[in-house]
Amino acid sequence: MNFGGIVVTLRKEQETSQDAFAGMIGVHVTNLSKYECNEVVPSVGILHNIADILDVSLDYLKVKIDVQMDKDILSFPKDKQEHILFAFGSMIKATKLENI
Repeated sequence: MNFGGIVVTLRKEQETSQDAFAGMIGVHVTNLSKYECNEVVPSVGILHNIADILDVSLDYLKVKIDVQMDKDILSFPKDKQEHILFAFGSMIKATKLENI
């Protein structure tokens, strides 16, 4: 299942409407709809909010968006790709350390 499908499934399991969930994660319902339809990848901050509210790890959500992000990242020059992947990896490590 893709990222948007996971968010929809977990949101519905919590019996939370799109409007309510959008408010909980701090975005407009239109943006949430785009995330759920896999039209847009949310920012890292919003990913944190989604993971917290759905009670899943950021790694779990990250795995679901890897394929989509890989396509976007591959469109950048090689040196920019390395910077992006390094930064994203650092954020994941920092998040893991916060949870220890």
